[in-house]
Amino acid sequence: MSAHMSKHIVMLAYVALVAVTACTPPAPGRPGLNAPSSPWPAASVAAANDAPHILAVHFSNLSVNVGDTWTGKIATTTNVASVEVRTESFTINVPRKSFGQFVFRIHILDLPPFLQRTYTLRVIARNASGQSDEEDFPLSFGGVSASPR
Repeated sequence: MSAHMSKHIVMLAYVALVAVTACTPPAPGRPGLNAPSSPWPAASVAAANDAPHILAVHFSNLSVNVGDTWTGKIATTTNVASVEVRTESFTINVPRKSFGQFVFRIHILDLPPFLQRTYTLRVIARNASGQSDEEDFPLSFGGVSASPR
């Protein structure tokens, strides 16, 4: 086999690999899908010094209005010490129900006009040593349309 032909075979193999990778759907329950996994994933066991990982995220809605009850749940590895859901305007320290399972429920009583807009909602999972895993979601408050990112 000539060197020229070998280069073409390697290039074709690379293109095929990239095409297959691009067509592979994300794993069920991976963050960013905002769909509840069925069944909801159990926490994945991890040592204290391992990097933390977000396994799944679900919010009841990504467009929230006055009077709504907004809920969220996050599944993580067992070494996650805290989960924070935040924008540039607010922060929620999500309570831990059990190792690797975090849940919040908030009733939206009021949304002042200056808070009625679209945000980037960041979910941050941290272990005890401060290492983190993060996922972003579009969120709108007060009827403002959130465009997917």
